Amino acid sequence: MITLIRGLPGSGKSTLARALAARTGALHLEADMYFVQDGAYRYDSAHIAEAHAWCRNLLRDASKHGADVIVANTFTQRREIDGYTLGLNKPYRVIHCTASGDSLHNVPADVLARMAARWEVFTGEVSYDWRAPLSESPVLY
Repeated sequence: MITLIRGLPGSGKSTLARALAARTGALHLEADMYFVQDGAYRYDSAHIAEAHAWCRNLLRDASKHGADVIVANTFTQRREIDGYTLGLNKPYRVIHCTASGDSLHNVPADVLARMAARWEVFTGEVSYDWRAPLSESPVLY
């Protein structure tokens, strides 16, 4: 199973992805992982396309070998989801993290506003608020 977790920064994507991966043994991926060097996060917007290509390639490789994969990225638009799922020929589901909180990466308010303004609804996604118990949520496998 491929699970895509989407939401604005601070919505609980990474937290949910880690929890689901721990429960299911799925591989957890995020484009942000590309920017971790020697244990430190060093984001560089000039390399965001490379980060997503890296993440997509890992997803495809793991999927080919039958692994369950959880990808947590903002996925603000349908085309971003399509970039990860087209050609996979595998079922996937989309979870939308709806909570608002502090971003781990201190995303500026103006950037958050731009992301929110371009948000597209994805039909069929399941909503999740990290403040609700995971055990009572439809996001569990």
